[in-house]
Amino acid sequence: MMLAACSQATRPASPPDLAAIEQTTRPAALPSLVPSVTSTIPPVDTATPAATPTPSATLAPADTSTPSATPRPSPTPVRLSGVPLEHILVLPEAARQHIQQIADRGRALGRDANAFARVGGSVAATIHFMGRFDTGPYDLGPYADLQSTIDYFAGSFGRVGQAAKRGLTANGTLDPVWSDPEFCLPNEAPVDCEIRLQNPSVIIVVLGTNDIGNGQKFEEDLHDLLAHIVEQGIVPVLATKSDRFEGSDNRNNTIIRQMAADLQLPLWDFDRIAGTIPGRGMGADNVHLTLYDQYDYTDETAFERGYGVYNLTALMMLDAVRQVIAP
Repeated sequence: MMLAACSQATRPASPPDLAAIEQTTRPAALPSLVPSVTSTIPPVDTATPAATPTPSATLAPADTSTPSATPRPSPTPVRLSGVPLEHILVLPEAARQHIQQIADRGRALGRDANAFARVGGSVAATIHFMGRFDTGPYDLGPYADLQSTIDYFAGSFGRVGQAAKRGLTANGTLDPVWSDPEFCLPNEAPVDCEIRLQNPSVIIVVLGTNDIGNGQKFEEDLHDLLAHIVEQGIVPVLATKSDRFEGSDNRNNTIIRQMAADLQLPLWDFDRIAGTIPGRGMGADNVHLTLYDQYDYTDETAFERGYGVYNLTALMMLDAVRQVIAP
């Protein structure tokens, strides 16, 4: 199996009050917010990806209203490299209502509204994933209206945390054998360790690359993880992936998409935009994303590198979720 090297997890200077936060991770007395799953996974899409188009941004119609005293940022483009944003940032009305309910539970449990965490394998377990939105410099260019989301979640972008690890599987997220004993409690699973330490209101779930065996097992493990996160008052954001590491049938992305629909959760469908990036945004191993640490979205090169597009669309997804759940 090809697995990537990742940056060492960011280590907090000192742990928070463990007893106080630990209590917030056990909402057994609260009603379940996990919808019943009745649908089945449809046949996978085996269509050949379209040819790579030249990256471009199509802006929404110009605002012809009278300018206010304070200039406003330009509206975010409604297409990215020719792909409609609603195909990448999937947040239908049912999901919007559901994540509002989850966020309400999170507030009751004391979740930090301004914190998010990540769960996943090596693509997420690196500072190259959104890290510079905390440290700078970066230039959002025509996406300047996303600055409010960077400000809102400041401090989370540069944190790798305890639930993003090289080679992590969906099953491993709930298995204490994957936890670092330096930071995690005995018999504490990686996701619970990160929830205790970071206390997030949102978790980005980046899985599927290392789940190359039984598709049904991946589906079951992913469902268990998402249900676990939701019951603790945290909004999971599911991400599809660029690679076909489990096979050319792309079955894990199909499972992720269907799970988001079944559980009424946000879907960051990176796979939809990956086809517009040279090499689907991956390097020679066809798994790990090509780097772009300039974070300059006035530069066309940003749309020709895996992490250039990955980081921008991840920020867009966080922005869409924030606009629904922020108090």
